[in-house]
Amino acid sequence: MTTVMTEQERSDRRDALTEELRKVYLGGLWQPRKRLESLSAFKWAWADIWGCLREAGEIVEVDEQSPMRTLQLINPALEELKATSRTLQVSVQLLKPGELAKAHRHTQPQPRFIVEAAEGAYTTVDGEQLYMHTGDFIITPGWSWHDHTNGSGHQAVWLDIHDPHLAGYVGAMFNERYGEDSVQPIEKQDGYHLQRASLYRSQGLVGQSGSIPMRYRWSDAVEVLEEMDRAGESDAHDGVLLEYRSPLDGGPATPTIGARVQKIRPGEETRLHRHTETVVYHVVEGEGELVMGAGGGGGVLKWEERDCFMVTPWEWHGFRNESSRAAYLFSVTDAPAVRALGFYREEIAR
Repeated sequence: MTTVMTEQERSDRRDALTEELRKVYLGGLWQPRKRLESLSAFKWAWADIWGCLREAGEIVEVDEQSPMRTLQLINPALEELKATSRTLQVSVQLLKPGELAKAHRHTQPQPRFIVEAAEGAYTTVDGEQLYMHTGDFIITPGWSWHDHTNGSGHQAVWLDIHDPHLAGYVGAMFNERYGEDSVQPIEKQDGYHLQRASLYRSQGLVGQSGSIPMRYRWSDAVEVLEEMDRAGESDAHDGVLLEYRSPLDGGPATPTIGARVQKIRPGEETRLHRHTETVVYHVVEGEGELVMGAGGGGGVLKWEERDCFMVTPWEWHGFRNESSRAAYLFSVTDAPAVRALGFYREEIAR
């Protein structure tokens, strides 16, 4: 004969089971659980970034205690983690004339976008000297030795992009110092790895995929963008869009982090869409707006030259440029990792 429980009896037994589960580190799917904080689009104004970075340049020395003078972009919902997003971490680094950042390596790749630099500033990656010029995009593959030297008479400022939160989550976050030497010896000139990954490929790179130490010149990117614009090649959601690709296999710039540059033409407003990737933007030139929400009802986020802003996963967005000159945006994305995991999805507004 089946005994019918009262609601109070059922509640008491559920509470007792919950306590037993807790003791033996189990959980029932029916139990409430803490949800991740919801993220939303956010902007870091360059006036704020530069004001703080300039002050850091006066009071923070690049030495053993602080091997890098870097400010991290932090989403308000991830303040405790000091994170830009759940996957990407974007920071801004300042190296004053005559300074150097010591050689080290880590699991995750760390591409860099050069905000400003003068002749004589360079990064050395696995022995290759890669010069820094304003607007250039430089690849440091994962587990590659790298250090930075500012041999110019002007400050060098760049964006550091990597995904330590993703690497840490899967238990693959490792770091290593080069040794007693501050910098590694320069054994290869700028373009060494790229030259051997072209149509004439060195035997050591045959069959390899992923990324190599290399520099994408800003002047080359702009030239291609302008040619695409003249040819009428445009994306309905992102304007004239160009993606940085690996010369090894045509894949993303790095296995987990992709990068793009785009042109939003004067008077252009793109169509809204949303996707399951996180994108962090840096305004290279111009000004405009990020239009948010279905039907544009989520408001606008205004941006201008050198500002940084982010679009979070599954957030409706588009771009608007009401000025009389073109806007150029550099961006990084976790799309390669999201696609590799089979989680990528996109929806277009009707």
